[in-house]
Amino acid sequence: MDKVAFVNSELSFRVKDVNASVKFYTGVLNFQKEYFSETPWEHAIIKRDDVIIHLNKVNVSEEITGWGCAFIKVRGIEELWQNLKNDECMLSDLQLSDYYPETGVREFILRDFDGNILRFCEVVE
Repeated sequence: MDKVAFVNSELSFRVKDVNASVKFYTGVLNFQKEYFSETPWEHAIIKRDDVIIHLNKVNVSEEITGWGCAFIKVRGIEELWQNLKNDECMLSDLQLSDYYPETGVREFILRDFDGNILRFCEVVE
């Protein structure tokens, strides 16, 4: 029997401004800042429940952000969507999908200020 087991996974997003990203995730999505460092590179770790995201400042020469994508399963998607929909910093086209009986999922997609995609979903019984 194989003794190797994948235990956990954490997300990593490349961002232009780590402080602004931390403010967005803590202020809008209620994450908590777990760690912040400016050396050897600017980096933060944020956490909400069992979801951990690393925010890494891009190199000036690279300037590539917005390539990250997270699929986050939640409980209470309707309440989360209502809270975000009413937040003035959210885009007006934020839409909660209809319930899909074939998959049993409701979802919506949100982009952070750097273009990283957060896809929230809930399996509806």
